[in-house]
Amino acid sequence: MKPDASGALAPVDPAQIGYAGMGQVVVKKNEGGVDVHQMGEMSQGISKFVSKETNLLIIYTGGTMGMKPDASGALAPVPGYLTEQIDLLVNSHQTDPMPTVTVKEYADLIDSCDMGPAEWRLIANDIFDNYERYDGFLVIMGTDTMAYSASALSFMLENLAKTVVFTGSQIPFCRTFSDARRNLLFSMSLACTLDIPEVCLFFFDKLFRASRCRKADSGNFDAFSSPNFQPLATVGLTVEDRRAAGGGGAPGGARRSRGRRR
Repeated sequence: MKPDASGALAPVDPAQIGYAGMGQVVVKKNEGGVDVHQMGEMSQGISKFVSKETNLLIIYTGGTMGMKPDASGALAPVPGYLTEQIDLLVNSHQTDPMPTVTVKEYADLIDSCDMGPAEWRLIANDIFDNYERYDGFLVIMGTDTMAYSASALSFMLENLAKTVVFTGSQIPFCRTFSDARRNLLFSMSLACTLDIPEVCLFFFDKLFRASRCRKADSGNFDAFSSPNFQPLATVGLTVEDRRAAGGGGAPGGARRSRGRRR
């Protein structure tokens, strides 16, 4: 079903069924200390995401999400493939309040095992240089060192007033049973939706504080955990901002309108 002109859910042509409502944060209420943002078309909730004027910069550095099998069957990065899929994904959601997306794909896609201080600085500089032009930022990379990279960026970017989200996938986008599409869609939504002005990591329906998470399982979609610090937000039938229930507040200091590198 999809909302009709009156806002009521009604059956639609199966050929037209997509992911309508994905990432649409609508009604905010408090349930037991948890801010709940219900998803649907009748939102009066977070206004900046209900317009195509919201701009998101995706920085694609490499990783499993954009890989495809080579001639030998081994997974290998394919330049341009994920950028093309993101473009198709955005175009398939023209009727949804998705942000306007720009993808910056690195010329040399980086294996996450090769991520280090030089690569962290490159990502930080790209965010800094584009800070005033975009409302949110999404970094796509491999999962093996994602927690380290996201944590490093959380210390490199000071006084953020916008959200920076890291994500990736356990299985490539090209696979039928991949977690890539879901992680990507929700990350795109949350990066321009919730008022969480810090560096985060999104994986398997959970938005973590970057400096508090780790990769805990290489063989499961639920690959990341945050010991002793619950997720900032969780996604299900609703998006729950859990900071009011002890998920943490601002990571420190007064917020400014521009990110600053340390």
